[in-house]
Amino acid sequence: MVRTLAVWLALASPVLSADTITLPLGAQGDSSVATPTRGISMSQVVKAFGEPQRIRAGVGDPPITTWQYPKFRVYFEYDKVIHSVKNPIPAPDADG
Repeated sequence: MVRTLAVWLALASPVLSADTITLPLGAQGDSSVATPTRGISMSQVVKAFGEPQRIRAGVGDPPITTWQYPKFRVYFEYDKVIHSVKNPIPAPDADG
C-alpha cells in the first residue's frame, strides 16, 4: 500500500507543481472595441466593419474561417459569426 502511494505521488508530482500563467486584464483586449455579434453573416460584418486585413480559409468540418482585423478576429462557421476575439494589447517594455 505504501509503495503504491509513493508511486502515485511520484507520477502526480509534475501536475502538482504546474506553473500558473496570468494575463493582466489590460492585455486581454481593448474593452472599448466593438466586435461582430454571434449569428450575423459575413456580408453584414463587411458592411459594419469593412474588409478584413487577412482571411484564413475554412478549416475542418464544418469549415471555420477566420478574418483578421486590426483590433479583433472573427470566426465564422460557414457564413455566420460564431465568435469574435479582441486582439491582446502588447505589454509595455520593461524599459518603459
